[in-house]
Amino acid sequence: MRDVSSLFSVGEAVDEILREGPLDEDELLDALEQRGLRLGDDPVSLVFDSLSADIDQVGGVFVNLYWMVESLRLAADVPADAGDRLTCEGALELLTITGWEGFELDDGTGDGWVDVEEADTMSERDVLVGPPGWLAAVAGRRAVVTVDGDSLSLALDERTTANDEQISAAFRDAYEATLRDPRPMLEVGELDPEVAVGSMTVLMRMAVDAHGLLGRRVVPPLETLAADAGLEVRGHQIAPAGTDWDLVAMRQRHRRYMTMHRLDPLAAERLNLLLGAAGQCVADGVLTPDPADRAGAAALLASSLMDPGMCDAFLAEWSSFGYGTDELVAFGSAILDDLGDHDPSGVVCLLAISFDAVGLVSEAIAMLDRVVDHSEHSDLLVLRACFAADQGDAQYAARLLRRAGTSPADPDDDDGDGVGDLGVGGSGDRSRAESLWDEIGPYLGRAPAAAKRNDPCPCGSGKKYKACHQGGEQHPLELRAGWLFHKALRYLEGHAMGEHQDHVVAATKASTRGYPMMKALIGGELIGDVTLHEGGVWDDFMADRGRLLPDDEQLLASQWALIDRSVYEIESTHPDGMRLRDVRTGDRVTVEHVTTDGLRPGMLLVGRLLPVGESRRAFAGLLPIGDALRDRAMEVMDEADAEEVAALLGTALQPPQMRNTDGESLRFHTITWLVDETTDAAAVLQQAGWKVQDTQVSFVRDSSSQRDTVIAAGTIEGRRLTLEVNSDERAEEMFRLLRSLLPGSLVLEMDVRELHEVMAAGGSGIGGAAPLTSDGRSLSAEQEREVMTQYMAMAEQRWLDEQVPALRGMTPREAADDPIGRIELERLLASFPDTDDPTQMSARRLSDLLGL
Repeated sequence: MRDVSSLFSVGEAVDEILREGPLDEDELLDALEQRGLRLGDDPVSLVFDSLSADIDQVGGVFVNLYWMVESLRLAADVPADAGDRLTCEGALELLTITGWEGFELDDGTGDGWVDVEEADTMSERDVLVGPPGWLAAVAGRRAVVTVDGDSLSLALDERTTANDEQISAAFRDAYEATLRDPRPMLEVGELDPEVAVGSMTVLMRMAVDAHGLLGRRVVPPLETLAADAGLEVRGHQIAPAGTDWDLVAMRQRHRRYMTMHRLDPLAAERLNLLLGAAGQCVADGVLTPDPADRAGAAALLASSLMDPGMCDAFLAEWSSFGYGTDELVAFGSAILDDLGDHDPSGVVCLLAISFDAVGLVSEAIAMLDRVVDHSEHSDLLVLRACFAADQGDAQYAARLLRRAGTSPADPDDDDGDGVGDLGVGGSGDRSRAESLWDEIGPYLGRAPAAAKRNDPCPCGSGKKYKACHQGGEQHPLELRAGWLFHKALRYLEGHAMGEHQDHVVAATKASTRGYPMMKALIGGELIGDVTLHEGGVWDDFMADRGRLLPDDEQLLASQWALIDRSVYEIESTHPDGMRLRDVRTGDRVTVEHVTTDGLRPGMLLVGRLLPVGESRRAFAGLLPIGDALRDRAMEVMDEADAEEVAALLGTALQPPQMRNTDGESLRFHTITWLVDETTDAAAVLQQAGWKVQDTQVSFVRDSSSQRDTVIAAGTIEGRRLTLEVNSDERAEEMFRLLRSLLPGSLVLEMDVRELHEVMAAGGSGIGGAAPLTSDGRSLSAEQEREVMTQYMAMAEQRWLDEQVPALRGMTPREAADDPIGRIELERLLASFPDTDDPTQMSARRLSDLLGL
């Protein structure tokens, strides 16, 4: 017997149990055990892993959201001008919790449909959009909306009063329970934990706690519920009647400032002061109406802007008011006009950041240079250092960074995840100063002299070299090319992070690797280059920063703008580069300074190869893609849509998947049919070409890569036919076949398991027990061999990059490139089995993979 039931079985049981009503954790576990489910040593984790999207925890209990809403009757005031759109506000918000895309409209016609149009932001509401005229009979009146399964009906509310004392009491109880909940579900930012809670939270809590009560009554509109319970509604929030909402809003703002901008309570107060003063200045044109107060106000505001991070926080909040650069410049100028002898650094930094945001870079630098020599404002110094780096002056940038109190990071302090060789990993959430130190570090040493001291300067000025450009030499362009690329990435982080995040999300979704992959991609070169090139940010970079770049970098950057991403086939490799053929054009190129470990002729790569001197460089990395992605990659490269390119790269980053001989992802199904009592199923299957011997049956056909493959195998005992298959596609194939061959059969049960569940149940299959089926029987020999072939291929690939004690701690790849290590590696491989069996580790295959 298997020790643990499959996630599929547990999830199905949870869904059915909660259709009867909500249960707390202990009650749910007891109900599952009563059904005979085996929950193992960690039943809570098993249950959470099994939950479907319809199951959630509300107020400490598990609830089936679909069935909770299914029987509700909700009152709604329909506006006279609603047209065919009904906003899901008040109690109607409950219709949005299950992710329904729409409902069949039960209006007697049989062909109506109501779509759920999802809101773009958390502060907006979803909308029900129905066919023309579906709201005409209730427009300007109160209606009752009823959900029955997947259908929705609408009728006039004929009740003389909407009050319901029992429902009002349940609503008040839900409000008070939400206040006591240490982890309330919040819809819109941080709410005031003392009085204000989210309306949707209270509605869901009421629907859970009073489930049986609501199923027999009409739930009044939210305002009616709140008023009857001594509460009042403001937007998405509920609090006791008479609440000081201005005070609540202030507390929420402060909490948001502290959370979003990492400010302490005092800094949050100062940010609130700055924003209020700026709004007043925009309205009045001056800091304060009384001229006698302006000097003091200017000094206070300038002092507030001296806090580290305050300028960035102010600008982030300022943009939410809808004001532009002109209003901000007017505010900053008003402070400077009345500031007197006080330090203007914070105000100057604020204005410079604003100028930079709209492309007025020269103005920003000029403003910074007026105060930078005497300023101790860390943000101002780092901002000027960024501009110095753009200008190619690494030494000046380093002096400014040191004055800002920063220093280069310890090179041994590296928590990278090993994916940087592909251009995936990056700086992530590291500070601007830390990232800039990394950027300028290679260029802090003195560049080689261009001439002897007393020779004429190569610039043509007629002066001696020592009196002209000595000491101001630039490193060769071939060495600065990487710096140019990282200048563009730094510009992206400051000016196009929203677009970049969209592209990272597209790549992460396609990679199926979740948050760790998103974290690796967000600050890295791979998707950064997509945002720069296909996303059009490179053109913005050149427009805003081009004039700051050294002349030769400007020319090189203009050339790079013309280079598109493409698909390349490896023709040959050497330790520091490769010879590639562009699959789209047939052109052959040489790429240098790229890791070639694990790459071999014939492999396909996607990347953008930028010209540097006589060769090409892949600053964003070259990503291997399988042959299966070749055609899609060619189409995506032709379209050059940024999100499509990002999604393609994400697909190429998917973890290796074990597949069957039809190329389908492994997923193990055990399906039992009840055959019609008048049918001799064994005879029918045998006549159709199935193999039948006693109670054993199997279906055999050629797969895409193997002849005579066992597609399904199982038993037939009496009227029960049980089959096992190893993919979703083969399961569907069996459903189609048996509907044709045994039309009267019914599906009794189906168990679906992922590969990791099979392996965990029966061991790895290497020197251990064979994977088991749901009822304890071993997989067929053909199925197990197919699994182990895939598993061994992955194990061999992993071994190439694992540290091996017998190789003095080197990996096999490292040993293959080391003269002494190669001898030790060959001696080690000689001790391995030299077999062609794909389920055993093979010295021959490993030697081929290592190029020995």
